[in-house]
Amino acid sequence: MKEKMDEHLQLVGKARFACLAAGVTPHVVAARGGTDGACLTYAGLPCPNLGLGGWAYHSPYEHITQEAMEQVTAILRELIFLFAEAESI
Repeated sequence: MKEKMDEHLQLVGKARFACLAAGVTPHVVAARGGTDGACLTYAGLPCPNLGLGGWAYHSPYEHITQEAMEQVTAILRELIFLFAEAESI
């Protein structure tokens, strides 16, 4: 997805800003996964991953912590504020 996301770096910038506003240190790294997001990105709706946060993927022990869910909720809230603010300008 990198070649597609390189065309939409403003989204990565907004995600970084939202992380910082939510008190989460952003780490931008290539990550495997997100089949739905990859398909949507290639169809013209860019969908960068906002975090991995889970453990033991595709096993009977797959899970995510409450803390990770709270962090991503805060990040999403900040992203909503950023996009709403941009639309009102």
